[in-house]
Amino acid sequence: AQKLGQDTFAEEPQEKKVSEYAKWMEQGETSTATPPNQVCSGTVCVSRKLVPRREVKQIHVRSGALIDFIEFAFTTGEPLKIGEGKGDEQEPFTLEPGEVITEIHGGQGALLDRVQFVTSLGRTSSAYGGTGGENFTFKVTEGKMITGLDRAVGLAGKITNIHESLSRPLTEAEKAYDEATLNLEAARRSLDAKEVELGKLRLKIEDSTGTHAAYKALQKCGESTVGEYSYKICPFEDAKQGHVSLGRWKGWAMDNPHTGLFEGGERCFSGIVRSLRVTFECGEDYAIESAPWILCCGSFAVQVSSATLMHFHIFPINGTAIG
Repeated sequence: AQKLGQDTFAEEPQEKKVSEYAKWMEQGETSTATPPNQVCSGTVCVSRKLVPRREVKQIHVRSGALIDFIEFAFTTGEPLKIGEGKGDEQEPFTLEPGEVITEIHGGQGALLDRVQFVTSLGRTSSAYGGTGGENFTFKVTEGKMITGLDRAVGLAGKITNIHESLSRPLTEAEKAYDEATLNLEAARRSLDAKEVELGKLRLKIEDSTGTHAAYKALQKCGESTVGEYSYKICPFEDAKQGHVSLGRWKGWAMDNPHTGLFEGGERCFSGIVRSLRVTFECGEDYAIESAPWILCCGSFAVQVSSATLMHFHIFPINGTAIG
């Protein structure tokens, strides 16, 4: 087992210890922009991020060919959930008392393809995910343990930061400092959640009284079969090609008051997540007049006649019409 937890403050007064600990933690708050904290394994580079001490007891992963969610469950407090999407639930990795994460292996490029965890007892988790990406191995700094990750925004986002904290037991003053830091982070998350909720309420007010109020009359879905493929677009709900999700209703586009956005569809083999831009126009009936099969996979713009008739053509977002 790896020797961890050397107490570098053992001979100093408690007031001095917590003062140095506070400085160490404050340095961690800006570590993502500090070059000395960046480490590379081959072509894969991440930053070390100093965080309050929490003991990991179990790691949960949802994945397919890519890594969707990673969740770190701790002995106390709320779990840390990182990622988006669905993915399949994998066998959790449970740590023994006193066992900590000391290494992370995996593969990533623009997306996180694979991840595996190694502990201070030499045990390894399953290799979650697929086989793509550039291989990497990151080992913890001496005297610390890995307690979490940060990832890029979006589905299967790559690892950007590795969370580290002291592996040794903390003094009472250091525990109090960590608790206050965690409470501050929780308050910030709560404030962010309230701001998101306010934004949603503003959109509801706009939808019911503003430019988009008339669209609430759309209570049906437009459907059509073109060749061997069936299409279905339900305003304010979801859009599908057969059984494949092209996305769920996200809201109205900022650049066009009559264009709606569907996001978070099923992931393509390339890792790109399907999405739609739907431009509504007035018509006479609920029907999709044309829906050409798309040979590529990713984000598309859709012309939809609405109010009653739903007529669309599909375009690549950065290209020209292909149907």
